[in-house]
Amino acid sequence: MTSISEPTAATSSPDWNMIQEDILCPLCEYDLRMLTEPRCPECGYRFDWPDVLDPSRRLHRYLFEHHPERNWWSFWKTALGGLRPRKFWASLQPAQPSSVKRLILYWGLIVGVMLFGLGGQFGRAVINTQKDFVAYRATSAAYFKSASQWKTTVLAQHGSIQAYLDSQYPEPPDIRFFLIVLFYDDFFRTFLPFLVSYLLWPWLTILALLVFRWSMRSARVKTVHVIRCVIYSFDIGIWIGLTVLVATGAVYVATSSAVLILPLQPGLAVLCLLMGGHAVYRLWIAYRKYLKFSHPFLTILASQGMVFLFLLWLILEWHLRGRTLI
Repeated sequence: MTSISEPTAATSSPDWNMIQEDILCPLCEYDLRMLTEPRCPECGYRFDWPDVLDPSRRLHRYLFEHHPERNWWSFWKTALGGLRPRKFWASLQPAQPSSVKRLILYWGLIVGVMLFGLGGQFGRAVINTQKDFVAYRATSAAYFKSASQWKTTVLAQHGSIQAYLDSQYPEPPDIRFFLIVLFYDDFFRTFLPFLVSYLLWPWLTILALLVFRWSMRSARVKTVHVIRCVIYSFDIGIWIGLTVLVATGAVYVATSSAVLILPLQPGLAVLCLLMGGHAVYRLWIAYRKYLKFSHPFLTILASQGMVFLFLLWLILEWHLRGRTLI
């Protein structure tokens, strides 16, 4: 492989006679050969020549996309590094390889850690709901012994008392039991719409940003760069899940009680708002430092306005019609 000579300065023109490889724009893959200015004429992206010419700069030192040989190490380093967005996005360049598969895997791990963190609350809700249903079933069975007329009606509709009890108070592993937990438990009735919104948020943001990208001069920017900006900005779920897990354990140890809803809900609401704001801030920094858009703040503000309106409609629909699914 022919070595690539690096210019003496970031903005000086390379010696193209010494370069045999194709040198492409990191964002749109336009052929940069014979250019003298470090600016893509196709999409307008400005870069430093060493970033696109030097192979040693093409792998990030800890980014999850670049280190499949150390998945967990790179996963946690990337999650922690993203908390300092200015430093993180300054260290990442579009010229460095990108992988949609690795980005989706990273998002899947984020969701997995978040759901694991919520496992304590879900276990609490399952235990409490099952205890309530056992009591309701016993009360209903005792009532049927003394109410012969009601018993006759139930038998005519359901065929047996057991079938009626199973329809009204299902038990695990019946899927309806878990749906009832999610829709009727105080914690999950409040939190689940926001969890679903979070799972949709980055993908809706990607769609919204693509609308703006297609309407701008940078229409040829590769979609993977938009995905990279969004995924690494919206990995806040890991911190929400871990916070819930630690708070659940701490409250349970302190009170020896399974009733953990009240201490968690206010703090969780504040945490979600703070982390959501931080995610939008990180996305703005990504568009400013990584994609180098001319109006990053307005672009992000407009995209998040579109996403917010859709998610608001979704939450309202959830509260109005969600329970009818059971």
